[in-house]
Amino acid sequence: MNDGMRYWSVDLPGLDEAGAEKVAGSRYRGVVGAAALDPRTYLTLHLDVESVRHVVDFARRHDRDEVVDAIVQEFESWLGYSEAAVQPDG
Repeated sequence: MNDGMRYWSVDLPGLDEAGAEKVAGSRYRGVVGAAALDPRTYLTLHLDVESVRHVVDFARRHDRDEVVDAIVQEFESWLGYSEAAVQPDG
């Protein structure tokens, strides 16, 4: 995961490739990681905590390969960050 998950993403429905490139390049020119992702190549998901927990729980109960293991590991890492982020200060 990204350095402690300290980043936000923006979902702008309806953009075409040129529009996405323009948005990614305008404000973040020269910033490593700012990129337009082609939906023909990348699936981007905006899942809530309960959905991620459900997917992880399901995957734990079934046979997995290395690809699914990597996704589960990524989801578990995010859940750890998410749960820590919502804990009240001590």
